[in-house]
Amino acid sequence: MRRARVCRYGYVILLALPAMVPAQNFAYGSGDWQQLPALSEITSASTGDQGLYFSTLDGLLYFDYFTQTLSPLPELNFGLPERLIYQVYHDRSTLALWIVYQRGVAFRMPTDYYWREVSFSALPDNFDGRWVTHVGGNYDGIWIDSDGVFTQLNSFTGQFMRTTLVPPAPPMEWNVSRADFDFAPDLSGWFGTGEWIATIRDFVGPGGMLAVPTLSIPDQEQQVWFGTDLGLLFRGDRRVRQLELLQAGYTPRQVITMLLDGKRVWFADNAYRRTGKPNPLREGFFLTSWDEQAGRWRYYNGSESELIRDVGVNKMLRVGQRLWLATMEGIALLDTRRGTWGWIGSNDGLLDPAVWDLASHGDFVYAATTAGLAMIDPRTLKVVVDTLATLPRTQVLALLSDSTALYAGTISGLYEYGERVGNQWRRIFDLPVDGLWSSGEELFVVANNLVFQRSAHGRLFEPIALKAPNGGKILDIEGYGPYIWLATSAGAVVFDRRDQRRFTFTRKDGLPSEIIYALIPTSQWVWFLTSAGVVRFNWGAYFE
Repeated sequence: MRRARVCRYGYVILLALPAMVPAQNFAYGSGDWQQLPALSEITSASTGDQGLYFSTLDGLLYFDYFTQTLSPLPELNFGLPERLIYQVYHDRSTLALWIVYQRGVAFRMPTDYYWREVSFSALPDNFDGRWVTHVGGNYDGIWIDSDGVFTQLNSFTGQFMRTTLVPPAPPMEWNVSRADFDFAPDLSGWFGTGEWIATIRDFVGPGGMLAVPTLSIPDQEQQVWFGTDLGLLFRGDRRVRQLELLQAGYTPRQVITMLLDGKRVWFADNAYRRTGKPNPLREGFFLTSWDEQAGRWRYYNGSESELIRDVGVNKMLRVGQRLWLATMEGIALLDTRRGTWGWIGSNDGLLDPAVWDLASHGDFVYAATTAGLAMIDPRTLKVVVDTLATLPRTQVLALLSDSTALYAGTISGLYEYGERVGNQWRRIFDLPVDGLWSSGEELFVVANNLVFQRSAHGRLFEPIALKAPNGGKILDIEGYGPYIWLATSAGAVVFDRRDQRRFTFTRKDGLPSEIIYALIPTSQWVWFLTSAGVVRFNWGAYFE
């Protein structure tokens, strides 16, 4: 193993660093860990000397006047006492940045590398950050307005000074807050852009989705910004009344599946797979994509088409111009060029509507269901009867297609179809299968929380010394070259099959959570889908 010479100039410019914590395995460099932000409701805004600050229910955003970019800067979000931020205020007298969260106040000076916390329990007033109306400042200090009760703090230390019912004397500068936004603004006369339009009181997007304004604030160029409850930010020019959508990126906080599709990355979730509970109502974004070439996000709502039956996505597959989504009630089909939807369900021949996995092999697409394997013609979008072989009629959970065969992992074992077994479906492994990966020569199977290996010319599966750390459960297996990656409930593991060395990655390295639903390694980056968001690691800089 060596540190490779790789270019550090990433091409996903909207990714942000997670908290830089002491490294466990390597001395990481800047940019080695990049987290995809999951934006939430905009709660407040404040004007700075060189940009705008926005607080959200998932951290802070900053818009730079000079670069005209909006991003969750890592130096702002590093060390936040909470991710749910109700107020942000930039104090011009000290250049300090102040925030309000549920349990207290925190601030940092320009020279600070950490947030200084002031718990509400240390103040004589009984505060709850959710009910703070404004935060502001003047030459006397920092002021917290809680529905007409004004609490003064020292601008440099955060210490309590006094409480009064009399508003502080001008000149006084307050932030703009959702808590004081009693009525949505009149958006009449504003023109939308792209997929979003402005109505009288809200913004309407794909599928009739509504984004309700939570605040508005002018910037130094006298353009007006509208924050919304969906985390979307709209900027409008007063002269031409044209609205522009700006945002640093959106993906569901919880993501269990993703698909690398050329220059596009798709993200989706399934609450049932994560929690065992039914999916919520078909509202909000259930599918998102980031187009790296075009430099923009695209959002898909469950109400966009009456054909969509379910928004819980188990797996995704790209066949031609269609994106196939395996859901709990069938297969949703998105024509990525036309933007139209289709559906394959029980009426089209699926043995069971719950589809757990998809694989393209030969001229057909195969769907793993709880009632067996279904073979679908991608031209007609109909389930066809296999007259050459008997498809497995047991619960199928995982599929894998390589250059030589198609494999179906079921609760009764592993089935193989290809020349090796006479172009018939044959069971070659007897344990219930949870995951599959093939190097092209060797086959790896996850069963009973263990990893089994079959060599290129062998018939037997042998267990290998590869387990989840700290008694965790293996949730996914993938590989790249001589390396095997495991996603587990206790971190990630990479295993070098050449020298039998293994490395474990946890929150000490840079993962936002050690619960990893799935992962995808590429030549430079490995993507982790965790319970706290999506993050990628520049493993090409450390492994051959």
